Amino acid sequence: PELNDGCGAAVALLIGDVLFTAVVGQCIAILCDASERPQTSPVLLGGRQGVLDVDLLRIRYAGGDVLAAGDGGDVRIRHPFGGESTVSRSLGDRWWKSSQPTGFKSQIVACAPVVQHMHLKGHEDNPFVLLAASSVGAAIGPRELVDLAGEYPQQPRAGCGEIVSRAFAARAGAAQYTALEVCFLPRRSSADNKRRAPGTAGPEGPPSYLVKKPKVATAPGGGTQSMRLRHILVKCQDAPASDGRKPARTRQEAEALLRRALCDIRADLKASKKAPKDAAELVAATTKKFMELCRSLSECDSARKGGAMCGDLGWLTPEELSGFGAPFKEVVGVLMPGQFSDIAVTEQGLHL
Repeated sequence: PELNDGCGAAVALLIGDVLFTAVVGQCIAILCDASERPQTSPVLLGGRQGVLDVDLLRIRYAGGDVLAAGDGGDVRIRHPFGGESTVSRSLGDRWWKSSQPTGFKSQIVACAPVVQHMHLKGHEDNPFVLLAASSVGAAIGPRELVDLAGEYPQQPRAGCGEIVSRAFAARAGAAQYTALEVCFLPRRSSADNKRRAPGTAGPEGPPSYLVKKPKVATAPGGGTQSMRLRHILVKCQDAPASDGRKPARTRQEAEALLRRALCDIRADLKASKKAPKDAAELVAATTKKFMELCRSLSECDSARKGGAMCGDLGWLTPEELSGFGAPFKEVVGVLMPGQFSDIAVTEQGLHL
């Protein structure tokens, strides 16, 4: 049978500050290099392999023919019993790997991955690594992939959603599209955790002399017991029906709404005359735009609150955060004061 791009895989493993990647087939792995800020560049860690030069001897020994590319096409392999392949390494595809039909001792197509490793320079110089399916790599080049993901810093779900949406539009839905982004977070001290709650969303908490002593133990590392959040909730077909009616929009449509909201907030912040110096100024600079978006998009009762309380969930303890579900707690747990989260998924819908 014909083997157009085979079955690929991309794996990333982080040990300390060393990133290991293993890629087989047409999948792609890319590390973002931001050491020359504000410019970023892609570092290709494997993928889009096609027929590798190092595999040509093995292919011929196994009885296969290597067909030279013509008119800008890819090099192809021809099986002794017919059928052609554009890759020399792939997972599965047993017909191409079995030596019984040909009688030769070597495989025409192998499954050995290309393994690389490199030392990361820190979260500022290497903010993320991308793993993507062959359909994504064929539709979008490495440069554009890094740029798209970079538009959503430390928001991997939003970034990957934008990437697969662009790939789907470019190839008219020809295949399944999968992208995965891993963001590298800065190391944090207990002092960072203590600064997390005040000013996170809206007004500061009450003065320390008015706060009663917490009845629960201090979080490990001296972290804060709670954080104050405001949010935008967009429901979709996956959410339970409210008032007996199921939301009409799909999850993809709901995520697109929240990605546009993030872009609107960033554009509004970039257009401001004065850059925020700290978390309090950042909250003040984004509150007006957030309230506009919250009132127009959010399907939570908190959107009806007035003033800076629009969308406010109040102070939430770790136990209350867990009540939203583990994915929600994981997304908001890494936030710093004034920072907007990635898209979080709960039973209620999608949150920003």
